[in-house]
Amino acid sequence: ESLGVPHPEIAAIQVNGQPAGLDQIAQSGETVKVSPYEPGDPRVCPVPLCFVLDSHLGRLASYLRILGFDVLYDSAAGDETLATLSGKENRVLLTRDRGLLKRSLVTYGYCIRDQNPRNQLLEVFQRYDLRRDLRPFTRCPRCNGLIHPVDKAAVAGLLLENTLAHVDQFWQCGNCGKVYWQGSHYERMQNWLGALQILS
Repeated sequence: ESLGVPHPEIAAIQVNGQPAGLDQIAQSGETVKVSPYEPGDPRVCPVPLCFVLDSHLGRLASYLRILGFDVLYDSAAGDETLATLSGKENRVLLTRDRGLLKRSLVTYGYCIRDQNPRNQLLEVFQRYDLRRDLRPFTRCPRCNGLIHPVDKAAVAGLLLENTLAHVDQFWQCGNCGKVYWQGSHYERMQNWLGALQILS
């Protein structure tokens, strides 16, 4: 780790061709080989697969929630809080900060390389083989709550008349109460995810 590679990203270590642990201290003249995890390696994924993201990854948090993943995100959360949540709740810590991943509390984690949120999603999608766990449009992108069908009459007071006149099916977040329906935004998200070959 002193050379910059966080322990959650290390699949195996060999010293002079022999398996070694993270606690082994390299000696002068020894040959050390550090191997990364391959994309989709099940050893990088807790079960169930869930995440906690640092303050720089808010858009990625929303995208992962749209795909149905349990994602904790708080822009005000500090490093200690993030590491603790990752360790205690068995969550994958996604961050742009390699130093954060080196904390001993963190078992599962990954340092995001790309700066573009859409590319970040593809990066995580490939790293964790997310296709097998997709449940799109089942979580609230704002708060991470689960979304459930709701009667039109129950949410009529929260909607504009034009929406009520043209839409009959609604869903509501069980946590924050936000109401959703399959409008133009839903169609745009489907088209975008399809273009990324995520929902194909």
